[in-house]
Amino acid sequence: MSVPPFPQELVDIIIDILCDDPCSLKACSMVCREWTHRPRVHLLQKGIVFDLKEVSFSRPKSTNDKAVSLHECLSNNPLLTEYVHSVELRNLLWRSSEQWEHVLSQILLSLKHIRRLSLQKVRWYFISDELQGALSEVLKEPHLESIHFEGLVVREQSTLRSLLSFPPNLRTLWLKDTRCTDIQSGDAGPLGRGHIGAGRLEELTLVTGDSSEASRVLEWFFTSPPPFDLSSVRHLHMCDTIRSHFAGCLVRASAQSLEYLELESWYDYYTSEPMITAHLNDLPRLRCLVLTHKFLKPLIGRVFGNLRENHPFEEIRIKMLTMGSRESWLGVDAFLTQPQLGCLRRVEFLIMQKSWSEASRDAFLNQFPKLRSRGLCHICLV
Repeated sequence: MSVPPFPQELVDIIIDILCDDPCSLKACSMVCREWTHRPRVHLLQKGIVFDLKEVSFSRPKSTNDKAVSLHECLSNNPLLTEYVHSVELRNLLWRSSEQWEHVLSQILLSLKHIRRLSLQKVRWYFISDELQGALSEVLKEPHLESIHFEGLVVREQSTLRSLLSFPPNLRTLWLKDTRCTDIQSGDAGPLGRGHIGAGRLEELTLVTGDSSEASRVLEWFFTSPPPFDLSSVRHLHMCDTIRSHFAGCLVRASAQSLEYLELESWYDYYTSEPMITAHLNDLPRLRCLVLTHKFLKPLIGRVFGNLRENHPFEEIRIKMLTMGSRESWLGVDAFLTQPQLGCLRRVEFLIMQKSWSEASRDAFLNQFPKLRSRGLCHICLV
């Protein structure tokens, strides 16, 4: 007597339960033909990542093999391309094999539903013309909503301008340590307004780290007036750009739509006051302000002032590496509990430490008796 086949609906339910376990999904995909499709869908939905650091000297073709296998899988099952929504390329810091770049180009050209593209530690001028063209086509896809460039190095400023002018429906732009090897070449002036994101950009993050080259690129790219329409940006995060002349320009340009503003700096050479002069009344939708400890006191007097009635501002988060001295917090408790900030509902201290004793917590919070009595003061270890 033959055993009836296990209902496919139950198989799919079991596989769906394993959606966050890549190893189990890979094992399921090799059980039989009927079990192949569902695990592949879950694996592809997590995105495609190609990292040249994974290539070992003992197996120099390991990344090639991965690319070829994926290309064959997508070629044999074209419907699977609909489930690939994220692509990441990492550590393309030297010239790779032509075969790998050709296969990767074919994979990218077959994907028509990419929503997120990430290039991390990529030297644009080291990749082939074919791969550059394929990435440019991805950037033109109407489904693309998010771009993450970290450690991207181009030769000319015009290259970066071209790459970011492609996406028609960009919503999230994340730039960290983006550099040009020739800061003066290829500069044809700023982009025309509205070329990037077509006025739909909602989240903008700019991080320069400790690279002066990256800072110069951003200062060039975000000249005044801004190179694209910021009127829809709701989330603005600037790290170590807080003293750059364009920081205030970006805040003012997005003032009418901003709901979340984060101003961050950790490097010692940023010792002067930040060049942000926007008043909260000029930010009518701002709900949350995030600051690093060292810029709290210079900034709060500029940003706050007397708030208009019914302003939605309700939360301030303060990032810090250590508890800080008592003198550094003088006046903060009184300032944040003044009547014109009656809309404030939460003051959160984000402390970059793994553990803190209860005694340390109490000692720190005792510096803010008014905030603590109103139940506004909170500590979060990150």
